Amino acid sequence: PTELTVGDTPDLTIRLWEGAGAFEEHVTVSGATSAEHPSESGIALHGRELQALRGVTLDDPLRALQSLPSVTATDDFYSEFAVRGSPFSQVNLLVDGMPSQYLMHSVFGVTDGGSIAMINTDAVGSVSLFPGSYSQHEGRRLGARVDLDMREGDRDRVHVRMGLSGTSATVLAAGPLT
Repeated sequence: PTELTVGDTPDLTIRLWEGAGAFEEHVTVSGATSAEHPSESGIALHGRELQALRGVTLDDPLRALQSLPSVTATDDFYSEFAVRGSPFSQVNLLVDGMPSQYLMHSVFGVTDGGSIAMINTDAVGSVSLFPGSYSQHEGRRLGARVDLDMREGDRDRVHVRMGLSGTSATVLAAGPLT
């Protein structure tokens, strides 16, 4: 047996036997991964992509996720969605790495009223969706994981951004604290 490391490009010679008999071949491939941080595959929408989807998604970062593969909108009026058949109640929602509960505005007692996320798209730096399973230390949910990473504010000067649309009016101010 020969051990190879990442980056090795060994020559491979395969000798073929003459004859018409049954042959067997055994190949063993093994590797090691870090048990502490397993590799995860996910999809992320960053600031400019979120801004481009503002008019389509009612300025809602969670509605922007509904345009990604493996995500299904459960209702056009709600920000909730299903990931690979798992309902929104099983999605692990993290805001800057902290587990969060149901972050939606809705009308109490109205079943067909709709919902929209409490977090403004202007304040979000990126939204990441990890549709597969993940380790238990991330939370006690069975479904996908959504990471909302908030945008870092400017520490030198004050910036104010205002927006007005048919569905919302927003103001975002960011700057240093004196």
